[in-house]
Amino acid sequence: MAKILVVDDDAAILTQVAARLSAAGHAVITAVDGIEATTAATRERPELVILDFILPGANGAKVHERMRRNAEYGALTPVIFFTGAPLEDVRMAVNVDAMTRLLSKSSGFDALLRAIGELLGGSAPSPPAGHGGPHDDADGPGPPEILDLDLEP
Repeated sequence: MAKILVVDDDAAILTQVAARLSAAGHAVITAVDGIEATTAATRERPELVILDFILPGANGAKVHERMRRNAEYGALTPVIFFTGAPLEDVRMAVNVDAMTRLLSKSSGFDALLRAIGELLGGSAPSPPAGHGGPHDDADGPGPPEILDLDLEP
């Protein structure tokens, strides 16, 4: 599986996304702000970055821009903006290229896994048991899975 950098300033979302990606077999690195994200991307060289748009230090657009300017590494790294910000705002602020995807957090974890599979050139891995897999409905897919951010037992 892939080495993935997950960047979000919301600890609950960061923890849950990282745990679910780890359970799906990925090696996960985390960062909580734009500066930490840029440093981690350069140092760790992840195969993919999942990036929130609204971040302290440097917003996701700045992180993306800095990565793309790094011809040695970041110009080729797939980036998924996984954000609660309006996607039209993200689209206006980010130079969306062939290796960039915009995804609303409300799309859910299954949609995130599909985007990861698409960008890494393979099929999306199956979600871990108990975390909502593809809907097996003869009439078509069910509603998108919403991330359950209630981490309390």
